[in-house]
Amino acid sequence: MPCHDGEAFGQVYVSNSATVVNTPPTLDGVILVPLDATVETPLTCTPIGFNDADGDEPAYTVDWFVNSAQVTGQKGLVLPAGIAKKSQSVFCHLTFG
Repeated sequence: MPCHDGEAFGQVYVSNSATVVNTPPTLDGVILVPLDATVETPLTCTPIGFNDADGDEPAYTVDWFVNSAQVTGQKGLVLPAGIAKKSQSVFCHLTFG
């Protein structure tokens, strides 16, 4: 809207445009803790070194695997106790979003 001094309207000026972008977050790595788990121990997929230049809070999706088979229904940072059995191998795959 043009400037108005009560008697006349001034000229209209339009600024240049700017595009607001998102900087992707970074993560140094992921570790599974505790390392000395038993079948009665919940396991935690722990993100290390999260950084987001835009100041966004981290949002993760975790896929859990037991003996290389994906565990259905488990997407959080913690795998409840009892899902993995003795001598099974467990790992997590963490993605943003």
